Amino acid sequence: MPRGVYVRTQKHLDIIKKSVQKRDKTIYTNSCRVQKIKEAARKNYRDPEYRIRHKEGCIKNSYNLDWINKMKEVNQKKSKDIIWIENHKKGIKKRFDNPIWKQNMIESDIGGFWYGNVRYKGERERYCELWNSDLWERIDAFWNNKSSLSGIPRNGKKLDRHHVYYNKKSCCLENGDGSFSVIIDDQIYPIIGDPNKFVLLTHSEHGKIKGSLNKIWYMRYFEWLINTNYNGKSYYTKDEYDKLVGEDEGE
Repeated sequence: MPRGVYVRTQKHLDIIKKSVQKRDKTIYTNSCRVQKIKEAARKNYRDPEYRIRHKEGCIKNSYNLDWINKMKEVNQKKSKDIIWIENHKKGIKKRFDNPIWKQNMIESDIGGFWYGNVRYKGERERYCELWNSDLWERIDAFWNNKSSLSGIPRNGKKLDRHHVYYNKKSCCLENGDGSFSVIIDDQIYPIIGDPNKFVLLTHSEHGKIKGSLNKIWYMRYFEWLINTNYNGKSYYTKDEYDKLVGEDEGE
């Protein structure tokens, strides 16, 4: 072995692994350490430069097949860990049961890495004001509470509503000549027909489409589906919905 070169044997690797596991347990049981982590996270949430780097990193990873496969393996491993699942559920419940946390999320200009929700002003104001429960109900009714992709019906929990053009304000992106376009990953794509197109998806389907390498394919598929089979419509107007509800109540 050349001088100055250190070779880690399996024994050394096992020692390092135990050391890391011990350190991780210490981190999550040490309240002072946990508090420092929380403070650092809050600071990053409010740092525009950090948020830009974070967003660029997420976009870059979404095209990295090695990273995607690694995340799949990690999530599959977690999904089989009963203890992790129970702790995860308890953590989420504890957070949502905290009225202070809820209020901070509502009042915050940033409050995390969710880049949407019409309630938030400033950087997170990504949805148009018409995106509300009234429109949601008309979208659900139009698709008969079934997935637009697979036809899977709603089972207890409501299906996800997906913006076909991904951009939450596609209807605002007029080109000046009456046509519309949308920017996806720095590329401009013309919109065919009404820019307000929505579909229903299961939570699993929605996650796959948003993180898919075939985002443009799905966009064009749903665009074709709505324009061809539904004459460009993907939700009921208020009058159509009121009439539909009236007929159901009459029966």
